[in-house]
Amino acid sequence: MIVENLNNNVMLVELSVDEMKEYDITYETLNNNDSKNQVAIKNLLEQIDHQNTLGKGGKVLVEAMPIDGGGCFFIFTFAPMRKRYKLKKSEPVSFYLMENLNDLLDFLNVTRKIPSKEDSIIAYRMNKNYYVSIPRENIKIKTVLNEFGIEVDKTTSYRIQEYGKNLGRIYLQ
Repeated sequence: MIVENLNNNVMLVELSVDEMKEYDITYETLNNNDSKNQVAIKNLLEQIDHQNTLGKGGKVLVEAMPIDGGGCFFIFTFAPMRKRYKLKKSEPVSFYLMENLNDLLDFLNVTRKIPSKEDSIIAYRMNKNYYVSIPRENIKIKTVLNEFGIEVDKTTSYRIQEYGKNLGRIYLQ
């Protein structure tokens, strides 16, 4: 067996005819959705990945090419596990990005003068930026916010809620 790392996530493996017989596979039967072939490929992967560093939790694309004399080349491409985000249902709020503290303070200064019974405005800090969340139906505040910040998409807003530092509620008046 000849094993060669082509890059961080691609590995080339050459098996001779005898090694193919040891794994009880042939090139012709590899395309079959046979559990015997899947077990053989899994065993081959375990043998070549001694430190269990490749494809941890991710997917593996297996490509095979026949070699003269009955052997086979295998190309294993490891796709790392992508981080998944589970979106939580929450109250309908909009998040606005403010690039610096001055924008946040200016927004607070202006909104102090707007009569509102709203107390569910929350400030966050994440990645050197400031964010404000407000209920979507609060049109007066949204109009002012558009002057000081930029509305962010839903995924970013969920990320802010999960990873951002909650600076607390902002009470107007």
